[in-house]
Amino acid sequence: MSNETTRIASTNLLGLVPLGSRGDRGHGRLFDSLSARFGVRHAALLADPEPLADGSAVDWYVPGHVKATPFADLPAPDAAKFEQELTRLTNDIRAFAKELDQPKRGGPDRSLAEALRNALQIPGPEYIYAVGDQPVLVAWAYHKQEALPFDVGLVRIADVAPKQPFKPAALPPPIADSIRPVPPSLSVVPASARQSETRMSPAVMAARRPFPWHWLLWLLFALLVAAILAILLRACAINLVRTWYPGLAWCGRVSSIVQEDAGQISDLQRLIDNLQLQLGRRIAECPAGRLQLPASQSAQPPSTSDIEKRVEDNKGVKGELNISLGWPGTADLDLYVACADNKAVYFKEKSNCGGNLQIDMNHESRSTQPVEDVVFPSISDIPAGMLKVGVGWYADQGEQRTTLPATIIVRRSGQIIAQKRIDVQRPSRTPGEPNFYLEIPVPR
Repeated sequence: MSNETTRIASTNLLGLVPLGSRGDRGHGRLFDSLSARFGVRHAALLADPEPLADGSAVDWYVPGHVKATPFADLPAPDAAKFEQELTRLTNDIRAFAKELDQPKRGGPDRSLAEALRNALQIPGPEYIYAVGDQPVLVAWAYHKQEALPFDVGLVRIADVAPKQPFKPAALPPPIADSIRPVPPSLSVVPASARQSETRMSPAVMAARRPFPWHWLLWLLFALLVAAILAILLRACAINLVRTWYPGLAWCGRVSSIVQEDAGQISDLQRLIDNLQLQLGRRIAECPAGRLQLPASQSAQPPSTSDIEKRVEDNKGVKGELNISLGWPGTADLDLYVACADNKAVYFKEKSNCGGNLQIDMNHESRSTQPVEDVVFPSISDIPAGMLKVGVGWYADQGEQRTTLPATIIVRRSGQIIAQKRIDVQRPSRTPGEPNFYLEIPVPR
């Protein structure tokens, strides 16, 4: 199968707000879940994101060498069929999310349900494309900063192909690709029909947005400047009328007025200086002004004694054979132990090959001192042949680095028989795929 892909759009992130955490927006996780439940057609609804290195924009890819057409450019007959198919796919996915989001379900299923619902929200209808007869969404799980998300499938788009589509002025390619004509007519489903599908009300979303303190400070600053100008005019510190018309005596007794108001002017100047200092601090603290979260402090892999202590602190038991992985930071790394019959012990198969994954960290909670441990309780539990030890990077969980140092240790009857220091790379495409670093011949 060819690995060729086509970029169909590039989205400038200025003015867009992401929905959910970075791990929730992982394309590989959503693609695999939808493929397993429905097939490739439902999974292909979500274009594959590829952020630019500077974080200013995201390129969106689909498999193969194809041509993508904005929904607004489709002929009317094709647009009607396309919209029916888009509604069918999104209704299936929402029903799947509702099935997962049940109290009896575990945390991972309910987290996946929220991620699926977020993926069906886009900044607007101009982010919908047709690749042949396949609907494709770009900028999914984003919404415009000053507007509610556009719920795909819950809003019907009528007569979307304008006779003279809007053509933006020439812009650099990454920005120009992301500008699409907005459909002129939208027919919105009544609020009563949307209520059951919408995850939060506009009031709740507005409450979650940070209050724009910097605009309030700017308004107060403008009012203070206006007050100072009024005082200066009254005190004749500036005399516009006499400047324009020298023959007019505007000020009268200038010296007495200046002396009377000098104290007020000094107090106001100190207040302005203090407000400017506070304004600078507020702007620096504003979430929109931060380009990235601080990275984890430790840049060294944990020592063997540190890993043993982490296993003990997390109530791990010692068996005939223990294989442990330790790393710094909040990223969700996964330990894999594969045996000779192509089976493996990992987070999806926690008991296999006679071993048990007894510690699995940074999946639902976050720790800056994580560890994972696979234990084979007795000699009879250890499979014959070679054991392979691998590590997969599943989710960032707030981690900003692209490479994490880690340590693998192997203990037999409590004694260390092998250890290795490794560097784990953040995957560029599908998360969670393991790389194998160590082979252990384990005779019984």
